[in-house]
Amino acid sequence: MSISSDGTDDPAVVVGAPSQPIAWFYAPSSELPVQLEAPGEVGATYGQDVAAWVVGDARLFAVSEVGAAALHLFRASGGALDYLGCLGGPEGFARRLATGAVLGDDVADLVVSDQTNVHVFDGSKLAELPPATAISCTLAALPEGTLITSFSCGSTADVTDCASSNFGNALAVGDLDGDGDGEVIVGASGMTVRGAEGAGAVLVWDVESVGDSTLSEAKFVASSESGDGLGGAVAAVRVGKRDIVAAGVSRNGEVALFYCSKRLSSGQRSGRCE
Repeated sequence: MSISSDGTDDPAVVVGAPSQPIAWFYAPSSELPVQLEAPGEVGATYGQDVAAWVVGDARLFAVSEVGAAALHLFRASGGALDYLGCLGGPEGFARRLATGAVLGDDVADLVVSDQTNVHVFDGSKLAELPPATAISCTLAALPEGTLITSFSCGSTADVTDCASSNFGNALAVGDLDGDGDGEVIVGASGMTVRGAEGAGAVLVWDVESVGDSTLSEAKFVASSESGDGLGGAVAAVRVGKRDIVAAGVSRNGEVALFYCSKRLSSGQRSGRCE
């Protein structure tokens, strides 16, 4: 099963059970499940990952169907539940989902990975989509600017081998530098770190505007060994006025924490983390 919430103080919770396959949500403070049913037939991977976010009075839900490279969208507002349509992409599209205010406007955006890329969609524009009555999985009909940016794996002197990186196997959004907007945190559990194959890394991307994305950090454990698989899972955890990165180390069953440094007195950002 996959489970996510919209991150508010009184959240809606969305659940996917691909073994059924089925997805549903619980409204805030409710124990009554409401099924998220796409029109037509869905495959055995429906509900493999789920996400939720809030825009105004509406609760938005995303349900992946990775076997069909599809992502189904729903909106619950004023007691009504609407199916908003289906996003489609390349192989593995919607294998992992995350939400967070990437552009710093206090409205969560939707982050989606496929086999090689990560895509950031404007959460407000998705919320404005009209109801759909049939499944047509595409990005072509999205309003202009809905797709904020897409990016693929990047490397540094210490972190290499994008070809086997498993880039996008885990996603999160967090404000790591305390500047008010969120960075996209991407697990890449197969990356080579200082010659250790499959040691794994966490790549942090800063998205400042539509079409603009920069690899700002590549986080790893200096004592990594081959096959450790750092980045098999990632999360952003709030501590004070900023977030820290929590990353799973698959082989050892451990969690590595990365605390980013504060801004320099000149106002410039430091690229150093501990």
